Amino acid sequence: MRTLSKQVLDDLFIQLDNLSITSKPREILTVILGWMRSNAEILEQKPFVDYQLNYMSNLNEDEYPVEYSILHGSEFIHVRDFLKKYTFRDAKFIASLLSGMLDKLFFLEIDIECSICQSGGLLVWKNELGGKLVHECAQCGFVHFLEQDVEYHLVPATTLELKQAGLI
Repeated sequence: MRTLSKQVLDDLFIQLDNLSITSKPREILTVILGWMRSNAEILEQKPFVDYQLNYMSNLNEDEYPVEYSILHGSEFIHVRDFLKKYTFRDAKFIASLLSGMLDKLFFLEIDIECSICQSGGLLVWKNELGGKLVHECAQCGFVHFLEQDVEYHLVPATTLELKQAGLI
């Protein structure tokens, strides 16, 4: 079974280095997903599976509001350069950073303050069991249910669902 190696991680770094401050969020996502899909066997192992990177790599990126992402420009360059400080031995940190990047690319972030930690910028999810949209604080992880759902299974909200809700 393949594991994260220096060569595999260097391949990601080279691909990310080919992107620039002017790269659009969809270009960034295409590079990350391309690398992930070509290394799917690695994503089935810990710690990557703990961050659901295998699930995220199988999403159809055309269905999500990637063009509304805040991960571009100087923020992308900062995250990319921070990621490159790690080695293949830091797989947990790599998995965590990739997960965070994908969250910023796949999810719409809305300018609402978290009632728990007062940080701004909540991610919009869909409760697959009820079909309702919910907000998650990217800082503390608290999920703000718009209605009190007892059972839930959260999935990314699609562009169509966000448009129907009037969020984009």
